[in-house]
This record gives sequence, C-alpha cells and structure tokens, in this order.
Amino acid sequence: MPQARTQRIESEIQRVLAALIAREVKDPRVGNVTITAVSVAADMGTARVFFTPFASRHPPHEVRIGLTHAAGFLRGELGRRLSLRHAPRLEFVFDESVEGAARLSSLIDRAVDSWTGGLSREITVQVRKVRGAELDAEIEKAAALLKATKGIAGVEVLDRAAAAKLLEPWLGTIRDLDQLPVPRLISATID
Repeated sequence: MPQARTQRIESEIQRVLAALIAREVKDPRVGNVTITAVSVAADMGTARVFFTPFASRHPPHEVRIGLTHAAGFLRGELGRRLSLRHAPRLEFVFDESVEGAARLSSLIDRAVDSWTGGLSREITVQVRKVRGAELDAEIEKAAALLKATKGIAGVEVLDRAAAAKLLEPWLGTIRDLDQLPVPRLISATID
C-alpha cells in the first residue's frame, strides 16, 4: 500500500478514535485519553493505537484493559465512520515516549538550575558566524549594546583560549581551539 495512503488512513483512524473514546466509551478505567499515534500493518489487519492517559486516576495498564474491553465496539464504529470494508483489529499500547520526554525535560531543568547557580552573575553572548572585518564589527556592535544595557557592570570580548576555558565545564578540555563550536564570545558581568 502506498505510504501516503497509509499515513492518511492512520491519521483518520487517530482522529476518529480520539472522538469515539472521548464521547462514546463509558468505561471508568479509560477516562481522559490522548491518542498519540496509530500504526497500521501493511495488510491493514491490525492497528497499533498508542495512547497516554491524561489526569487519570487509573494506572496505564488499567486504562489499556478498559480500551481493550471497548476495542470491538471501537472497531465497528471505526469501520462505519470511515467506510472501511474491513476495519483493522485494534491493539492499544501505552505511549512511554511522552513520559520519557517529561523525565528528560526534568533532568535538563535540574542541570540548568545547577549550572545557573554558578553563572547567575555572568552573561555570555555568541556572535553570529561571519568572517574577517565583519566579525570584528559584529563583536564591537554586540559589546556596545551590552555596555549600554542597564545592570551590566563589565563587558569583555573573549579570545578563543578564554572562551575555551569558560566552556570547559560543558564541553570538556578543548585541545584544538579551531574546533571551538562558537567563533567568539563576549562575557558580561551583571550588577
């Protein structure tokens, strides 16, 4: 089956199932559910429906049991609403990617909080990547803007060695300064 058609069918199944589950499924285990994705087998025999419970009082495995219990009804309605001769058998799968993304976001927030404790008195500005005289002009323009900003005590244009030392906690020791990921940095101290 062509990929575009499969994707279109998957998105239609996702749309219809979301509406059916929200309006028609009365099982208290299901509650508010977000259908995050649908993956249809090549033969259209089965459709894996990925879901995430939203503010549910029940754990994901109980929500899945409730959805599986309603699968026959949902399959019949899906076939009628999409005019499918053979509606796919529905398999409900808890989508852990949303939970994993929330966990990763929390880890990033904690790391940023720990870094900002030591950096709260400094600002570092990256100058866009330009060459030659344009680079010097951009650096001077950025430094002048920072100097004119209220609450900035001091401004210093960092050379590659100073920038490498500043970035060392995040990037590790940089032996070849030409591999520094930014062309120039400006450090500003906050009042």
